[in-house]
Amino acid sequence: MLSFGSGVVALAFMLGMLAAELGTFPSGILRAAVEAARDWRENWRHYLQIQSKYAVRTDRAGGATLHDPAAIYPGHTFVTGYRDGQFQAFLIDMRGTVEHAWRIAFSEAWPNPSHLDAVPPDFDVSIHGAALLPDGAVVMNFEGLGTVKVDRCSRVLWRVPARVHHAIDALPTGEFLVPAWRRMTQPGPGLPGVRVGKEGWLWDDTILRIDAQGRVVAAISLLDRLLASGLEAVLYANAMDDPRLGYIENPLHFNDVEVLREDMAAAFPLFAAGDILVSLRNLNLIAVLDRETFLVKWWMTGPFVRQHDPDFLPNGHLLVFDNRRGGPAREFGFSRILEIDPATRRVVWSYTGSEREPFYTNIRGKQQLLPNGNVLVTEAHAGRVFELARGPDGDRIAWEWVNGVGDGLAGLVTQAERVGADRVGFLGQPCR
Repeated sequence: MLSFGSGVVALAFMLGMLAAELGTFPSGILRAAVEAARDWRENWRHYLQIQSKYAVRTDRAGGATLHDPAAIYPGHTFVTGYRDGQFQAFLIDMRGTVEHAWRIAFSEAWPNPSHLDAVPPDFDVSIHGAALLPDGAVVMNFEGLGTVKVDRCSRVLWRVPARVHHAIDALPTGEFLVPAWRRMTQPGPGLPGVRVGKEGWLWDDTILRIDAQGRVVAAISLLDRLLASGLEAVLYANAMDDPRLGYIENPLHFNDVEVLREDMAAAFPLFAAGDILVSLRNLNLIAVLDRETFLVKWWMTGPFVRQHDPDFLPNGHLLVFDNRRGGPAREFGFSRILEIDPATRRVVWSYTGSEREPFYTNIRGKQQLLPNGNVLVTEAHAGRVFELARGPDGDRIAWEWVNGVGDGLAGLVTQAERVGADRVGFLGQPCR
């Protein structure tokens, strides 16, 4: 009887292995169960609401711990991060004091999210990508769930039901560009070599163009545009033994979008005003798309590893957040900020973390060039923002703020942007 039972178990195991290899029933159920078990093992404290996965251990003191008034670019810092038990957007002064907050839970912003297969609890929702507008309104992404615009009093003005994430570029026209996922189950003939994986689908990364009233007026497929641009060799580089795409659900991982503004266009002879800079993390690729055809007119892979947030600079260069993603052990070293000349593809300046001044975030991360030449850096998974003063005698940290949430913990920060006094005229105005 024992040998019979052992044989049944062995047969079930072998059938399960075969189903997983062939992608047949019940492989999807088995993979989902394995993923759920792994997620629970890693995040059980989060799901039991003992300690959020968005709060990380830190040996740094919370608040603004460095402040050199002679070296910084003064102003206010617009932040999205985990604080007071949930993700929110907030504005801090140079001392780290919260001056204003946009606090709204996903369930409040979206009481009936019919566009979602499953609705996560509020404590599991992050904000990833936000834009502060002149009147104090904020457009923000509930990551993977939808984009909302709220006024300065956190009241919802409009909603976009889409799988949005990572970034929002607020255009001078009043429109917005936002990265989004579209679940693809049947690639068409215009996507040669693209097939769905064993899950039965993959994410087609798209650029959403949203108008000032919150309507999606265009959705551009990046898979389609890469293939139309003749970049099959780049797109299929990760396909291992199979020269097709589809062995992973998220082949591109599109994580940033930015339009080249008119006032900077003259510095970029390779590009034109309105061209679009994108970052595709899983290909270690940044690219510039033509403003009309959305075909790739320039691209570069590496030396960055799993990068984020490439920015156009007034001097004709690009600034890139190089995560050097290597897991908790930092297998590729500390994270870096790189300034790259797109004409020569040469790194002309860089800042790298060190044992003396650690700087590393495995995922996420942003930077901002400030008007005085300093660089504001968002070290996401350390819950830290710092201002790097660049000079002929070297670079140094002139301001630092840690999103302390108590008990040796820092709340994850997904974005920080320094804004001047001309953009915070809404402060102190009452809400009615």
